[in-house]
Amino acid sequence: MNISNTTRKTVIAEHAKECKTVLSQGIGLMFRTKIIPLLFILKKPQRITIHSFFMLKTIDVIFLNEKKEVVDVKTLKSWSWFTPKERAKYVIEVPKGTIQRTETGKGDLLIF
Repeated sequence: MNISNTTRKTVIAEHAKECKTVLSQGIGLMFRTKIIPLLFILKKPQRITIHSFFMLKTIDVIFLNEKKEVVDVKTLKSWSWFTPKERAKYVIEVPKGTIQRTETGKGDLLIF
């Protein structure tokens, strides 16, 4: 699946993998040497704490509400955690530098 920022007219990720199950969401990018784009689809909007334990690389994380509007962004180093201030329905994990390259920020509208 492709993920694009319609506000900035940029491509955030190509061939992103959906993580809908508890298992796929729990494993995420742990132990991977290559960061592949992941889209986490939560059952309901929530303030979910994400972690980068057992992750070998720094990643960018984008939090979206149910309207697919960006509510927060974060560059997350290995062995750390983060809780956004707003509730998110979708969480996107991408390689470090994606947020800066695409100029993605709060209020942007994404499509996938």
